[in-house]
Amino acid sequence: MNIDDQNVLNYIRDYLGIGNVYLREKSSSCSFIVGNEKGIRLLLDIFDKYQLNGIKLLDYLDFKRAFILYFDRIGTLTDNIRV
Repeated sequence: MNIDDQNVLNYIRDYLGIGNVYLREKSSSCSFIVGNEKGIRLLLDIFDKYQLNGIKLLDYLDFKRAFILYFDRIGTLTDNIRV
C-alpha cells in the first residue's frame, strides 16, 4: 500500500493484535505482514466470514487449502514420500 496508508495498517495491526507493518521508504510503500500460525488462523476466520470476490477469492481459497494441508497434517511432510 502507499505509505500514506500506514495509519490504516497500524490500526488493523493494533485492533487484531497480530502482524507487523513494514515501511519501504525508497518505494513509498508499506505492508502488513502476518507470519505466524495463530495470526493466519485469525485472518482465515475473518475472510471466511467476510468473503472476498472474484480472483481474490480463488487466491484465498488456494492459500487456505495449502495452509490447512500444512498445519493440520498428521506426521511429517516426508511421511508419504516414496523413494
